[in-house]
Amino acid sequence: MTVLDIAHGANGLYAANTMANKADVTKAERETLRGRVNAGEWLRVGDVAKVLGIGRTKAHTLMTKGTIGYRLEPGSTYRVANPADLLKLLTESEQERRPSTPSSVMPTASPRKTTDL
Repeated sequence: MTVLDIAHGANGLYAANTMANKADVTKAERETLRGRVNAGEWLRVGDVAKVLGIGRTKAHTLMTKGTIGYRLEPGSTYRVANPADLLKLLTESEQERRPSTPSSVMPTASPRKTTDL
């Protein structure tokens, strides 16, 4: 289980505002942000939340705990996230969700035998 699985509520821990935030982000916007991360751009907390598909509060917490490195923008108090850490989280999340073998090759479960008593 990755950090993002926990953030997405793999343990059933969803916040109502997290669901609303994720619904507001389009696939095109997320892809644009992913391109900015790939280009090495440091993103603000709100953009981090959008690209990872989590709430702003969770993104801020991940930065505070050190899971995502950050620095302050010069002359302000805005945090910007290290793109290398974002890429690492995105890659881990994609590898967890992607099966190692195609589904057409994956073994199927055999039916269980039952005995009448």
